Amino acid sequence: MSVAALLNRYAPAVCLGTAVAAAGYRRRALSRSGAVGAAVVGAITHSAGSWRWSAPLLAFFAGSSALSRLERGSTGGQAIAAMTERGSRRDLAQVLANGGVGAFAALWRIAAPHPRWASAFAGAYAAANSDTWATEIGALSPTAPRMIFSGREVQPGTSGAVTPTGLAGAVAGSALIGVVAGCTLEGPYPLRRAAAITIAGMAGSLADSVAGATIQAGYRCPRCREATERHMHRCGTATILVRGHAWCSNEVVNALCTAVGAGIALLLTSPPIPRPLDPAPTKAALVVPCSSPHHRSPDRSRPSATTRPQSGDQLWRPTHRARRGGQQPPAATSWA
Repeated sequence: MSVAALLNRYAPAVCLGTAVAAAGYRRRALSRSGAVGAAVVGAITHSAGSWRWSAPLLAFFAGSSALSRLERGSTGGQAIAAMTERGSRRDLAQVLANGGVGAFAALWRIAAPHPRWASAFAGAYAAANSDTWATEIGALSPTAPRMIFSGREVQPGTSGAVTPTGLAGAVAGSALIGVVAGCTLEGPYPLRRAAAITIAGMAGSLADSVAGATIQAGYRCPRCREATERHMHRCGTATILVRGHAWCSNEVVNALCTAVGAGIALLLTSPPIPRPLDPAPTKAALVVPCSSPHHRSPDRSRPSATTRPQSGDQLWRPTHRARRGGQQPPAATSWA
């Protein structure tokens, strides 16, 4: 590939990724490291499929940024910010947790073009958007969140807790990416793909809640006795691990959420495995012996019509014309 072709293909992708990252940084939605990560993810995404692949990513970025501003002004949003370790700006780890799986699918689309990578890409962002909208809209819920398994009421921001408002937000966030991806990405059956991507996004969001309630690290301040996800509480006291695993942070759970969304989208949109055709029956298999007692097998010792002696040791062999009835075999004088 020539230099001009490389510039024609990748220069617009780099410009678009840089522009989106700069806009996020100016709006205080991204930190410096997050802006660098967003620029790389955006460039890879645009290189995979031009504006068709960039549309779901832009829908996720625009919707999440708008809802984050709305959530920060609410009481539930302030409680979530006090409990979680993330700030108002997304850093590199948070950008990769939400967009790393989608960028990986875009790289596979560049290396080995196939419509299935578009489904994995959209499923990953549908799960990320579903989880983000569930958190941001769930912060506005008038009811207290409950743990997904036990149903126990907990404070807002607790991992593994859900609210009816948050579930509605999860459905809306997943459906947004499903509709955008169904209208823009390549592949047949856009309505079926949009429905499959919406279901995959909801499955990823549900996996996020399950992982948050089981394996995600949860801490408690020994001084204030408050549950938190921070290693250092806001009072300045180091927290202690009370549930989950220390390696399983919120970013790990978000990456798991997007991976589940991508995998479910692949399963729902991949064509079924064709059933192998039965092998053609052999000539021997077509010969079925007759079990009737009145059936007599032919006598192999008698000469057939094609092996009647004509003169001496010569055998009469019917020609094509003879087989069609135009020539009759010579009469035989003896059948001894």
